[in-house]
Amino acid sequence: MRKLAFIAFSVLMAHCAQAQNRFGVEIGATTNFWTMGGENKNYSHSSDAKPMVSLNYLRKLDRHVYLGAKLSLESYAFYYSVTDNTKNLRADVNHNSSYLFVAPMVDIGLGQSQLIHLYFSLPLGFNTSADESSKIYDQGSNTAYNFINTTSNVNKFVMRPTIGLKQHIPLMKNWHFTMNEGIGFMATDLTTASKITNVNPSYLTIQMGLMRKFHRPKHG
Repeated sequence: MRKLAFIAFSVLMAHCAQAQNRFGVEIGATTNFWTMGGENKNYSHSSDAKPMVSLNYLRKLDRHVYLGAKLSLESYAFYYSVTDNTKNLRADVNHNSSYLFVAPMVDIGLGQSQLIHLYFSLPLGFNTSADESSKIYDQGSNTAYNFINTTSNVNKFVMRPTIGLKQHIPLMKNWHFTMNEGIGFMATDLTTASKITNVNPSYLTIQMGLMRKFHRPKHG
């Protein structure tokens, strides 16, 4: 039994030694591009592009499939104005927040050369900082209230499924320059707009960076 276990362990170690690993560093920006108020149509908004930085690790499972994880730090900044369905109350929200994301990821290399990769990830975000203020207008009585601190409305944990494309440009034997475009859809609320509606924006991320291969692939 011990001999069989030793043989199985040796085969596993040999496979791991031959498997290709990829490590990447990327910087870029993220900005809102989609509806922010769920089903509520009585809103307007504007957002700022904010910087982001990420580290990622991938392990090759077969010729085209990689499995790994991504660690990123991202920030959000937007102004959001929403009116409730009765058209009596309006809330204006100024929002700034930062999140540390941990994301399991599946990567698929396309074509023979695999210069383009399609990936899916499930970022889980933990709030690192937040600053939010809101102003309420009672349009029925024509009353405006001062901006109040609504930072407590910002969600401490968010989940943002993401799909994207990454382009690899070879620089030398084991180094690639990468460009990365992703679309993330907030599966949880980022914040609430003074209980008039929830705010769950979708985001576009654009990054560039470097990727380093470890070990040569078993297939070309």
